[in-house]
Amino acid sequence: MELAYKPENLKVSKMSAVDIVRILEIQNECELSVWAADDYRRELIRTDSLLLIVRLKKEVIGFIAARLLVDEPQIDTALNFSEAEILNFGIIEKFQQKGFGKFLFERFLRETLDLGVESIWLDVRASNLQAIKFYTGRGFIAAWIRKDFYALPLEDALIMKLECGDPSAGKFNKT
Repeated sequence: MELAYKPENLKVSKMSAVDIVRILEIQNECELSVWAADDYRRELIRTDSLLLIVRLKKEVIGFIAARLLVDEPQIDTALNFSEAEILNFGIIEKFQQKGFGKFLFERFLRETLDLGVESIWLDVRASNLQAIKFYTGRGFIAAWIRKDFYALPLEDALIMKLECGDPSAGKFNKT
């Protein structure tokens, strides 16, 4: 799938506090896990968070929020992030199915790999077939089901995992 816009009009960058209001709008439009503005502010100051936004020209059209998991920290050594968990990921509806999610996810994957991440986890509503198709198209596999994980409405979560050491990790299938 080719981008509907020229790549030079797209920019992925770290989220900042000034982006939070727009992130909350995207979160609501995409019906993502509900976070308050203070939740994002707290994530911004954590050293184990990775918060990225994608802009089309000057408009923030999507974001990804993830937590980096430390693999047994050693005294006096740099942190080794072995896993990441995607906490929230959304692209506004009018830009979905146009390659922007793929564009943002590719950048997220590059950044996590540069940090030494070996696997990425996420949970998704079992009924969210569009998201499941997106993730399986990027090499994620279903690991298990967490019963009644989501509320409003009550629904199971499909826990998915991407093994970054797998040669097909992050490769973008046509799905």
